Amino acid sequence: MPRTSTVFTGMFKRLGANFQSFSLYASGSGQSIWMIQAEQPFFSRQLTLTGGIRKNVYTSLMEGAMYRSNTTFKSLQATFRRKRWPVLSAGYFPSVQIIRIGEGKYTEQLFNSFNGTASYMFDRGAASFVSMFTVNKFFNQRGDSNFVYFNSTNMMLQQSMDWNRFTFTAGATLSANSDYRIYGVEGDVQMKVTRWLRIGGGLKHVRQTDPGYSATGFTGNTTVQIPFIGEISLLAEKSFVPGMQRKLEEVRTGRITYTKVF
Repeated sequence: MPRTSTVFTGMFKRLGANFQSFSLYASGSGQSIWMIQAEQPFFSRQLTLTGGIRKNVYTSLMEGAMYRSNTTFKSLQATFRRKRWPVLSAGYFPSVQIIRIGEGKYTEQLFNSFNGTASYMFDRGAASFVSMFTVNKFFNQRGDSNFVYFNSTNMMLQQSMDWNRFTFTAGATLSANSDYRIYGVEGDVQMKVTRWLRIGGGLKHVRQTDPGYSATGFTGNTTVQIPFIGEISLLAEKSFVPGMQRKLEEVRTGRITYTKVF
């Protein structure tokens, strides 16, 4: 709407029960998904408000009795941008928490969350810096997931620097509720060796207070650009996700990605 600079976005998606896919579990089930979103700027586009609603309807014909799930997601976000000021953003969103319940078995818990972010970019000589502070608050109760990692407040402070061929990143995190506190520190370095080769890696240490538990994870990656072939990326990572025994569970992952732009 040009007069008010309002932007509306809509989407509808329908998957039938006989839809076949090698990457989605959809055999014998049907899905209907729709989304409506509105974006409205104020004060010469310095402040932008975005609100949306999304609905998922899932029907399975494979169950003994027909199963139907009907979920509504609502979101609201405000973003403030002004020259030479930090970018401020705050919003209310649905969130998903991944929980490890056994060897190779995971579950997802859905609940609402508040997110606030402040970021600032600046230059010092030949180096470019990005500072970011994020606060996240979960609105789930112990009974929602029958799980210790509930209703927590999470904070993250991160600083990155681009200099010459290097990108340095350092960060600290805190996650806490009435039952526990988890502290984390991390560092990462990325290097552009040549036009066709990039390598990087980092470490992350976490400590949980109740029960007393600490662990160190790592990440390593490399990207190779091959003329006329494309880009190949390799990633190896040891990280930690919430587990059922009041401690973080170790997860080791690896990924190979091939990208070709035509």
